[in-house]
Amino acid sequence: MAALIDWGRVLSHVRAVLRRRGCSGQDADDLIQDAYLRLDGYQRTHEVSHPDAFLIRAAWNLAIDAHRAQRSHGETLLLDEELAQGSCGEQSASSTEDAVLSAERLTRLSLTVPALDMRTRAIFIAHVFYGMSYPEIAAVLGLSVRVVGKHVGKATAALMRRMEGW
Repeated sequence: MAALIDWGRVLSHVRAVLRRRGCSGQDADDLIQDAYLRLDGYQRTHEVSHPDAFLIRAAWNLAIDAHRAQRSHGETLLLDEELAQGSCGEQSASSTEDAVLSAERLTRLSLTVPALDMRTRAIFIAHVFYGMSYPEIAAVLGLSVRVVGKHVGKATAALMRRMEGW
């Protein structure tokens, strides 16, 4: 038997997560609506055991896509300005170095997080990437808040060791 989902609570949570990640209220509502349409369309041909989790993930993916599109558009505008001013190709050494260091940090992060044990990784991702609080994670996973904190601390320590020197 499928569990009853408190959609009001789920939608409030998704909206709060998107707002904490910088979305305006209207943008968050639009993303949630788009995510719900994706869920509805997907459920027509597939069984979804956790529609609330699907909705959260879809909304977050849509927010990431919107951010990338906005950033890409902004970079295009900046490039157009540089071309108009005739300064294209003149990039400072420090900004190039910063870009290389950022890429290296991201590579280290992308190698470290998957290496964490499954529970620690899930808790860390829920907290850092989804913006869930320790009590929210504890409630979902049936753990104590203290245990959730220990897992986040374990993940953070692993990341700090991996990032040492950067």
